[in-house]
Amino acid sequence: MVTSQKAPVRELAWAVVGGCAGSLVRHGVDLTWPGHPLKSMCVVTAVAAGIAGFALAAAIRAPAKALMLAAAGAAASISAVAARSASALPAAALLNLVVFFVTAVSSALLGMLLGFSFSRNPQRDERR
Repeated sequence: MVTSQKAPVRELAWAVVGGCAGSLVRHGVDLTWPGHPLKSMCVVTAVAAGIAGFALAAAIRAPAKALMLAAAGAAASISAVAARSASALPAAALLNLVVFFVTAVSSALLGMLLGFSFSRNPQRDERR
């Protein structure tokens, strides 16, 4: 079996590109919705966790998986929530953290279900 020495480097490069894209998405959403930090956090976290769950469960190539996981991880970063919660009142900080974790876990599970159903799609098998 012949393996390429450049495969891990390519995956790392795609992970860096994905991380940059995810952080730009997070920054763009924060600029778009400046007065609604909880809503913007929920939307970005839900989409990013869904993408991460899909990437973990679906049978896709390693560079695409690295790109999707890095972008989702950077977009749904806990550090952005922690920085926002550090300057908030205690009740608002607790609400931010609870909503973040509930959104992330539920969206990741839904993304994984979507990934499993995508890999078992009978119509996809018929097209081959």
